[in-house]
Formats: sequence, C-alpha cells, structure tokens
Amino acid sequence: MKRTATILACLFVILFVTSLPTKTGKAQVHDYLYDYERISKAVVSMLNAIEIFLSENIDVINTHNAMLGKPIPKDQPYSYKGINPEGGATRIGKELTQRTGIRVKFASMGKGKQGLRNKENMPDNWEKNQLKKFTTIRYPSGVGFGEVEKLAETYDMVYRYIYPLYAEPSCLKCHGDPALSPTKDGKDITGHTMEGYKSGELIGAISVVSPIEAEPVSGPESLIHGYNKMAKVIVNLLQIPGYFIAKNLDVIDTFGAMVDTPVPLDQPHSYKGINPVSFAKLITAKFTAITGIRMRFVSEGRGTYGIRNTEDQPDPWESLQIKKYAEKAPTEEGNGEVIKIPAVGLTVYRYFYPLYVNELCMKCHGDPADSPTKDGKDITGHDMEGYKIKDLIGGIALTFPIR
Repeated sequence: MKRTATILACLFVILFVTSLPTKTGKAQVHDYLYDYERISKAVVSMLNAIEIFLSENIDVINTHNAMLGKPIPKDQPYSYKGINPEGGATRIGKELTQRTGIRVKFASMGKGKQGLRNKENMPDNWEKNQLKKFTTIRYPSGVGFGEVEKLAETYDMVYRYIYPLYAEPSCLKCHGDPALSPTKDGKDITGHTMEGYKSGELIGAISVVSPIEAEPVSGPESLIHGYNKMAKVIVNLLQIPGYFIAKNLDVIDTFGAMVDTPVPLDQPHSYKGINPVSFAKLITAKFTAITGIRMRFVSEGRGTYGIRNTEDQPDPWESLQIKKYAEKAPTEEGNGEVIKIPAVGLTVYRYFYPLYVNELCMKCHGDPADSPTKDGKDITGHDMEGYKIKDLIGGIALTFPIR
C-alpha cells in the first residue's frame, strides 16, 4: 500500500511538471522552477541579514545612550526591549506570509534535553529530514536545498526551500555557554536558558514554502513575469522590516521601553542611529552582496530641502519613474522593464516601486512645527521637510542581472 502511494505521488509530480507551460521542453521547466528557487533565496537572504543585524546590534538597542557603529558605553544602564534576532525575523516572516502567501518560519530541533524555545519553530517531517542532513553535512555559506513537494493535507504543489543556520559568534550571546550568562544565572537577556551551542554548530534553519502557480504567460514574456514576481516579493521584504523599525523607533530609543507595550513617558530617550532608512540600507547592502540584485532607496527630495543623502540621488531612468508616479494618483503597482546597457555589455531588468508618506513617516518627514526637538528637525538631526500623508517621497529601485 505504501509503495502504491509512493508511485502515485511520483506520477502526480511527473504529470504536474509535464503540464507546465513549455518554451523548449525541459529548459522551460527548469526556468519555471528556477524562479521559485531565486525567490526563496531572496527571502532567506533578507531574513538572514535581518537576524545578523539584530544579533550584532542587540546591545546597541538595549543600552541607554549607545550608538550604532560605536563602542557600547560601559557606564550606561541596560534594559531588554523584547526585540531579538529570532523574534524580529519571525514577526517579519509572518507579515510577509500575509502579504504574499509565501510561508516563512525558523525551524529547529532544539538542543538536547532543553528542546525548543518556541513551539512555533517545531519542524514538520520534511524540515526534520533536511535538518538531519545539515547536521551530517555542513553546507557552504549561502547554499540551501530546495525541491517541489505535494502537500499531503491539501494536495497543492509547492516549492520548498530550506537554508541552514550555523551559530555565529554573535548568536552565542543568547545561545552559548550558560557559564557566560549576562544575568549570572545561566539565562540570556530574554530569560531563556542558554543551550551551550558552539560557534559553527547547526542551530536551525530558515524554511520557505512558496505556492506554485500556473504561469499566465509563456515564451519571452515569461522571463519578464518571473522577474516582476520576484521584484514584488523583494519590495515587501524591504518594506516590512522598515515599517517594523519605524513602528518601534520610540521603543528602541527609550530606556525601559518594551515592544508591544506603551512607551513610558517618564524614561530617558536617546537616539541610537537606528532608523528605517539606515536599517534598510544596511540590510540591502548584505542582500546585494549575497544575491547580486542591486536594491536601493531613491528620492529627489522636497523643494529647497533637497535630498537628505546624496547616495539616494536617482539616475535618469529612476528620475523618469519618479516623474511618472508624481503625475498620477497613489498606487501600489510598481513598474519594470528590460534595459540594455551597451557601455558595459549588460542586459538588466529594472523595477521601480513608489513610496508614499504614511503616518509612521511623518515622525521624521512631516510638519517642522511638530519637531520632537522643537527646532524643526527630527531625531536624526535633519530638517523635517513638511510632507503630507500620501505624498510621493521616493521609491525602491531594483536592478536584476539577466541570466
């Protein structure tokens, strides 16, 4: 019976693959599934970059008067704010699932008798098998495993991808030797018992499940559709953590504050150099280094205020997109096209997604009269430009090298 079920499952996969839109037979199927692999790698790269950023800067977030990129002051008080690498990435992954349908989770089998910290991280059977493989064979940095699977409960076809996470030195602050506990009781700053992981040891994995959809186009247009689909996912990947930081900016900067609770008004406040734009730029730099996909925020500024950061100066193509979106009503639709660059002999796919001012943006970019420092400037020291809700503030620009 078990053998019959296995044979039927194999036949189902074969029939599914052979029913995919064809361009040149096997080559088309490879391209079709390759799109899902690239999307999965993009998701993993971004979440991994977020986890690394939070683990490397957890003391900056929790130490009063600490500043990003500078030594942690030893004489300042410390208070855990509820923001940590796994928790932050989990929140962002859940939001991504709601927006795109791509399911993301951190999967782990725990360590020894201590088991899992969070039951939501319990691996399913497929994830367990992959974690066992990762324990036996250490995968090179940047390499994961993916394949097509038919879900037993729904019979839907999905592309599954899993990326192993090996303990980095920054992970050991919370997951390392209990004898090094910051609270001197074998626990980390979150209150969990430290598991005793060592650097390089498998600690878990990021698991991605992408629903496979029938391609609405075929031939040359399928290439554009694939890049467009991936661009939309990447834009969400950048927006979600940016909004997370914007929403929790006062939590990060206020001593004694805690995520998901009202910010105490009687506690000291110190800007730590972490804001949505600076955070996004650090994350995108890591993302570009891993994937080769160039991603950046572009803006032409506002009136006489100009651009806050010269790195955000748009090139001619980006300026044209900003002009187009400035002339029409706000929309959530981006725009992409294939462009040849004769000077360097490259063909790329470029995508632009407009960004409009929302309530969270107004804290730094709104009316100067609402300045938190009472001098027309925001907490970063920049002049507030007087934007209004739904004003076009700039855009996210992506550049994909075409394979």
